[in-house]
Amino acid sequence: MLEGLQNEIDAHPEFVGASNRIIKDALNKDGTAQTETWVVSDEPRKLNRTAMLGYVSVASLEAIADFKETDQGKAFKLLFESGSTYDFAHPTTRQMTQNLADAGVITQTEADSLLRVGERSISRAEELWSRKLELEDFE
Repeated sequence: MLEGLQNEIDAHPEFVGASNRIIKDALNKDGTAQTETWVVSDEPRKLNRTAMLGYVSVASLEAIADFKETDQGKAFKLLFESGSTYDFAHPTTRQMTQNLADAGVITQTEADSLLRVGERSISRAEELWSRKLELEDFE
């Protein structure tokens, strides 16, 4: 058995009589860590353009419109106009979002809110063992 797993099982009275699969699923569930820790999702986390723009202020919307017309904003404009949905778990989308904040086009708070869309809260298993559990961990 994975080191420390029995101690974690013993700490949860709700696990008494539960199968290894149920325990594994419970400990692997996103958002079950005792400390709030976020990581970029392995799964796409998409927003459509309208929803994305809803994360920023009117002043930032105006700044985005102006920025798209600058030499510095060419790459952003290409990404922005390439589709109607954006995956905030994808590295390029995340970098472009951070670039907007770094350039002062949107606030860091707005960027953080958008970046959080592409993240997930970790599981208790990831908190303890830096990975999700497998059934073999119970052997």
